[in-house]
Amino acid sequence: MAIVSALLLMHCARPIQPSGGVRDEIPPRVLKTRPDSAALYVTGKEVEIVFNEAIRKPTYGKEIYISPYIRPPRIVYSDNARRLGIQFEDTLLAQTTYVIALTNIADLNEGNQLPAYTLAFSTGGTIDSLSFGGTVQSYVMGQAGKDMSIMLFDADSLPVRALKNKRPVYLAPLDKSGAFTFRYLRPGRYYILGVADKDQTNTWSTGAEALALAADSVIVLGTDTLPPVTLWASLPDDEAPLVTSYAWLKPDLLSIRFNGYILPDQGAFVLTDTLGRDTVMLDRRTLFLDKEIEMLLAVPPRAEPALDLHIRGAVDSTGNRLDTTLRLSRSRTRRWEKPIVRPPVFDPAINAWTLIPYRALTQADTGLFALTDTTRRDSMRKKYPVDIQLSGLEVRISPRGILSPKVGYWLTYRDTVPATAKKPAQDTVFRYPVTWLSPEDLGTLQGTVVLDSTYAGPVIVQLLNGQNTVIRTAYDTAFVFSHLPAGSYTARVILDADGNRAFSPGSLRRYRLPERVYLDSQKITIRANWDTEGHIIQVGATAAPQKAGGGGAPVDDQSPAGRRTPGKG
Repeated sequence: MAIVSALLLMHCARPIQPSGGVRDEIPPRVLKTRPDSAALYVTGKEVEIVFNEAIRKPTYGKEIYISPYIRPPRIVYSDNARRLGIQFEDTLLAQTTYVIALTNIADLNEGNQLPAYTLAFSTGGTIDSLSFGGTVQSYVMGQAGKDMSIMLFDADSLPVRALKNKRPVYLAPLDKSGAFTFRYLRPGRYYILGVADKDQTNTWSTGAEALALAADSVIVLGTDTLPPVTLWASLPDDEAPLVTSYAWLKPDLLSIRFNGYILPDQGAFVLTDTLGRDTVMLDRRTLFLDKEIEMLLAVPPRAEPALDLHIRGAVDSTGNRLDTTLRLSRSRTRRWEKPIVRPPVFDPAINAWTLIPYRALTQADTGLFALTDTTRRDSMRKKYPVDIQLSGLEVRISPRGILSPKVGYWLTYRDTVPATAKKPAQDTVFRYPVTWLSPEDLGTLQGTVVLDSTYAGPVIVQLLNGQNTVIRTAYDTAFVFSHLPAGSYTARVILDADGNRAFSPGSLRRYRLPERVYLDSQKITIRANWDTEGHIIQVGATAAPQKAGGGGAPVDDQSPAGRRTPGKG
């Protein structure tokens, strides 16, 4: 009987949502605190907050923020979930105002949330009284920043480029509208930084955490009221690209894989022996994106069992530079499974099929390629003359005459299959089915980007298909996209403030604001054999802050060269 009574008591002690009746939509409220708000000469190592109803247990760094920064405290949850205890691991500093901010505190049953609540007290005889606020905006226009902590750092003790892994002086949460407020601050000069603090360290600790930057890196708090501050959020890109692997595809063809996009026409790729002699510049190269970012380099025949590849000045569009040397072993090979690295793809913009063969062609050899219809018997197939062009290692094949979209075609490629232990080398013809789009199957889009008065720099206009893949790009406010297959499209406009013809994210190291991106909400329908004219893309207000690097932020004299565009919009 005693056991049953104990179980009943335990069950009764749990907060249970009442059944029936009107749903509770009233948020919890704070009944009292210890110490009181604005209390002076506070001692001890614990704060207690009592609510009028049971709440869900909050987490430090998510629903509880404390400034100035202290080590994560112990959170005690008691009194039938109505009492919240915050026990400090650190001894509180003397003559200091401490601020505890509660955000998104929810009651236990319905999840009604307490409005933002701030408790301030001082270990000395005065309470700091300065305050200011602002908002965080995404680099995508019209989207507010979210899930960020706003941090203030002492601007007189370290440079802005050294903020990574540093503890802030003050912390404030971001609400659901993208707004933040700091209260009870002392006068001083502060760096301001928004961080998507995924690892809950209360620092910016990894490049995988988004950053939000203000036009001026330093804010000055004195006696004057500070106007609202706007921060612009993006995922930073301050890391140089790296080589992840290499392999010999053939004795004269080398594959290099990278962890990020690099500019295919930038940098020097130099081959030497292991003593740095017999220098050869590898100028014939092609970069393409499949599952990974891969560069193919044509290599003159060399007999050495090991070689050195010196990569100098390979860069991404934001100026991150790669300089490295690879020791190339001949034993590291990738099995040659197919004669084509990238099979034929029709590019309507140039009216040609493009492909990348494993063999690095040195001349446009029409004898290696043939275009025929799909008649089953070889003797009855019709052969169509083609023109061949080389672009790096890419081959472009265009028919000389007019083809029919109603007829199927074979594109054949003749190459030599290397010898194996069981078979000698032999010439083989590889056949790929291809189709043709006539002008009657294609349409044209002509339009204009209209900017507001806040931005007057260069732009990038990108046309995206239904899979949000960029298929065409223009670099002017007036654009014409021709030879478009019929279908539905959308447009994206990048305000290319640095003029590098690519999206540049925010950077703390160089202190650069992210470029703004506008996603056009209009669906663009392209009809076959039809010109769509007069399409207007109206880029809204709040286009792009033009000032960056204020407050003594460091200036990087490297000129960026052009890199990846934003991900799927």
